[in-house]
Amino acid sequence: MEDKFCPQCGAPMSGKSCDFCGYKATDNAAAAAPEEQRIATATKRPDYLYDKADFLDADGQLKLGLMYLNGVGVEKSEALAAELFRKAADGGSREGMFRYAEALANGAGVECDEDKAKALYVEAARMGHPGARVKLKEFSDYELELVPEKQAASGFEGVVGRVRPFCVEFTCFSGGVPVSQGSGCVIFEDLVLTNSHVVFDLSKGTAGMYDTIYVNFDKKYDSRNYEVKVIAADIKEDIALCGFVSSKPSMPQDGPKLVSALDVGPGKEIFTVGNGLGRGLGVSRGVISRDIERNAYGHKAVIRTDMSVNPGNSGGALFNLDGNIIGIMTFVAKQGDGNLAYGMSYAVISDSVMEMLEKLMQ
Repeated sequence: MEDKFCPQCGAPMSGKSCDFCGYKATDNAAAAAPEEQRIATATKRPDYLYDKADFLDADGQLKLGLMYLNGVGVEKSEALAAELFRKAADGGSREGMFRYAEALANGAGVECDEDKAKALYVEAARMGHPGARVKLKEFSDYELELVPEKQAASGFEGVVGRVRPFCVEFTCFSGGVPVSQGSGCVIFEDLVLTNSHVVFDLSKGTAGMYDTIYVNFDKKYDSRNYEVKVIAADIKEDIALCGFVSSKPSMPQDGPKLVSALDVGPGKEIFTVGNGLGRGLGVSRGVISRDIERNAYGHKAVIRTDMSVNPGNSGGALFNLDGNIIGIMTFVAKQGDGNLAYGMSYAVISDSVMEMLEKLMQ
């Protein structure tokens, strides 16, 4: 028996009327529509996915809210987006709290309510949302006092905690297909540092920049994807700087700084945060194995470490224990049989990045 679908909303019909939207067929048989027409008609309903929101967890409700906010796969609706952010906030999502606060503060899809927005900013900030802390600085000192600074973790854990909000995963697309993954770090609030081989098909040189490039942060800090574009690159040194295309994240003020690597030597403790094997941002720790090697492996200068890193870690910042950047993880040595030599990884030094930035500013 041929499936019958409502010509008004695209839902399946078992009789003469549609239980979903109330449509009634004008003849004895329910209207039938091709699959393509059914889907096209259904997706015109702004709430066709919203009805399933209560079956999702807070993270799913947040993602669905972002779809409605940006009109991705559904008809754009600020009202439905705001309601989904509210549901996510009620479910304990700090990003949901922040998004619903934004909607309330701006009257986007919901009646403007600054007092409720401030309360949600406070709650999200208490849960560690960096954007919420930034927003609270726009309000009075009294509001800021409602958000006591979280007791900072000590030692190495504390340093990692300070830099992680700035570390990103890269996903690059060509012809709509994901073709490259890597890592990076936000510097100067709005530049993203990575390797050129992460964002370029190097077989095509500077003409090989991938069509679309997205970065995303650890979900603990920000669950959104941000589109970026390459604004400067040094193919030879394997360095690329990207800028945010439209929206950009709200970043904490005390980000990692670029410092010279010229004085580092064997035994110095270092770490990196990267998207190894595309499995999310993780921390690797080790020491510098040798003095800086100059004019090696096609680069002006590189640092060798004993860290075991993997494909996907490329572009991740190499940090010292002060949380400052002394290099960019670039490649792993290979054995004679072509297999990776884990525990022998290399980073382009930060001084090469600073030299590139100076040229960019001239």
